[in-house]
Amino acid sequence: MKVFIGCSAEHISEKYINFTEKVADFFYKRHYDLVYGAASFSMMGKCYDVFKQDKLNLKPHIYAYTVEKYEDDIKNLTSAECYLEQNCFLRTQKMFDASDVICILPGGVGSLAELTISLEELRTYENQKKLILFNIDGYYDDIINWYNLGIKNGFIKESIRKYLNIVTNMDELLNVVIDFEKNRR
Repeated sequence: MKVFIGCSAEHISEKYINFTEKVADFFYKRHYDLVYGAASFSMMGKCYDVFKQDKLNLKPHIYAYTVEKYEDDIKNLTSAECYLEQNCFLRTQKMFDASDVICILPGGVGSLAELTISLEELRTYENQKKLILFNIDGYYDDIINWYNLGIKNGFIKESIRKYLNIVTNMDELLNVVIDFEKNRR
């Protein structure tokens, strides 16, 4: 299976880099291939590093998607199959389509766009993917509250909750992923 890990490519605190390493290692050890946004630094770079190091010799495949503005970074991704997309919309669509699990970690506008597009695709087409929002230290509390406000005011249907799996720790992530894997068989 393939996991798309959406996260930041900004230079941020080591706390988030270390957290990203744990999440990437979790999926690596479960024999997933990596789909991600093609950066060799920050949180994205940590995902790439975990999978390319292949400490258990699992031979994971790494799929890296970017746009022309960030094209120079793919030269650093010698262990990845790289794709250059016309725009961010197509890039996100390709990463979504290529993945079985979408795991959104803390990030910026790009991560929020990936979350929203993935949630809308799941709601509209009800395909068999799993969307996980990792809400470490309440990072996404305001976004979750916005969804709840939309539900309360009738802008969003209550059924949206079945498509968005919110986790706050590694044990919850494990439970969601195990349930997904069982139901895929």
